[in-house]
Formats: sequence, structure tokens, C-alpha cells
Amino acid sequence: MVIFTFPDSTAQFIGGAVIYHIPSVSSAVLDFEGNLDSRNTHYESDEARARLETVLADADLMARLQTRINEIWGAYLNEDEGAAGPGDPLSEFQALLVRAVETHDFALMQALMGDSFGLGGWRSEGWVYSPDEAIQQLRLNYLKADNDIRFQDAPDLSQQLGGRDILSVWDPAVNPVSALHSTGWASDGKAEAFLIVAQRSDGTFYWAGILIALGGFTGDVAQQPDPHSVLETDVKYVQVSPFLEALPIYSGPGDSYAQIGEIFGGMAATVTGVSADGQWWRVMCPDDTVGDCWISADPNMTEPTTPPGL
Repeated sequence: MVIFTFPDSTAQFIGGAVIYHIPSVSSAVLDFEGNLDSRNTHYESDEARARLETVLADADLMARLQTRINEIWGAYLNEDEGAAGPGDPLSEFQALLVRAVETHDFALMQALMGDSFGLGGWRSEGWVYSPDEAIQQLRLNYLKADNDIRFQDAPDLSQQLGGRDILSVWDPAVNPVSALHSTGWASDGKAEAFLIVAQRSDGTFYWAGILIALGGFTGDVAQQPDPHSVLETDVKYVQVSPFLEALPIYSGPGDSYAQIGEIFGGMAATVTGVSADGQWWRVMCPDDTVGDCWISADPNMTEPTTPPGL
């Protein structure tokens, strides 16, 4: 439910919270008392933070907003049958999420996420990211400037899922309540995705994650591996060629991912997996954790080795 509209921004009532949003810049989330929810408020830059804080400091505007919030909640909590309550909170949240994705509004997308975000590959692995990391993954790999995302009726997956609902593949502890089907994802625009909406214990909704199928959910999965798929390998250690000064470490299995570090020539790295195409080693990250840290498996750059010190 839109409760205020400004020249470049909108305030909406969504399932027990108010989102004050400046497209592509920032999103402020206010609870039903009009207080700022800093956990879910997002700023694209320091300039955006200052701009939004200026708006939120406008006493007259916030007083009118608070009055409107009180009116909405008064109607929502009023037990009289004739009271006019807000629209369906889930439908309103879904509409806002669809708008954010269709317009590539990453600031709003992040504001709609919870504390963590799941990214799963169809019949493949899943990863859990912070909202910041999730936005980076979407920007780099799945939602580029020329992707035209379209939302449409979901395909019939009853045969692939053995008669189960698509929500059954998601962690039930998240309490998923709806899945929005869409097309046009990834670099070739041929991937499909389900956006998973979940409900918190207080009744509010958030974007819990995304399930992506690169070749489509009814396509040939064997020929469309998720680029993040990690396979087991007997190789435990690899050594960087001593003829290289350093080898880049990427956040995914490919040099199109963000470079997050480097490993010097002659040094060894502990292997935790290999990419589906065998071209990239997943290795222990520089902070000694198992995560998305990848180096090339080109034999001219790395080769299997014995444990360091042996």
C-alpha cells in the first residue's frame, strides 16, 4: 500500500513495516511505530545516507507519515467488520520485490532481504550469503544491465519433484511461504529463477533467497551445470608455478568474478573442491576458511603437490 509519493521516492506499507525508498539510492525501513529499523536500512553511498537522513529529519514529513501509519494500523487492528484495513501484506511485498528485480534496483532488493540470503542452483549446491555478498553475486553473475527479467506462471515441476511443491526444496526453518517464477537471468538471459519469500515470526515478510536453473527448470540439467557447482577431488594440495609472480584468487570459478586476493608463485594452497568443468580449484581462503575462493587449474599455473613440509 503506497502511503506517500514524492517526486523521486515512495513510502509503502508492507506487511507491518514502512519502506521509504529512493530508487537505486537507498531504502529506509521503519517499523509500525515509525522508528528506523537500522538492520534492514540500506545506503548505496555516504551521499545517499546523508540524503535519506535529511528526509527522515524532516519533522513535518515524519509527523504526517506517523499519522498515516497510525491510521493504517488502527484500521488493521480494528475488529469492526466495516473497518478498512490495508491490502494483503504478502501480495504487496511480492509486488515490491517484482518491481525491484525488474528495474534492477539493487538498493531496494537488499532492503527486502533478511539477515542472510540463500542462493541455490537447481539440482545443485546452495550457498548462504550476507545481503551485501548476495547483491554482489547477483550483480556479477545473474542480473546484469541487459537482463530483461519477466515474471510469469511457474512451470509444472511435479514430475521432477515427485509431486512436491517447489517450496519443499527450501530449508523449512526459513518458513518459505511463496515462490515467484521468473525468466531472463544470467549472462545469456536463458536462466530461470524462483524468488523465495519467507515470513518471520512477527508476521512480516522478507526475500529469503533465489533458486536458479541456468538451462531452465525443465531443461537438460546435465548440460547446464551451475557455475558455482563444486565437485569432490582426490587432489588435496596444489602449488602455484614458481615462474609466476602471483596468481589471482577469485570469488568464483572464472576470471569474470571479483578478484579477492592473490597467492605468490611457488606457494601451495589447500584444495577443497574443483569446478564442474575441471578448470578451477576451490581452495582455502586467505583467512583459512572454506568459502568461495578459486584459482586456475591450468597446468601451466598450478599443479597437484604433496602437503607442505613433506
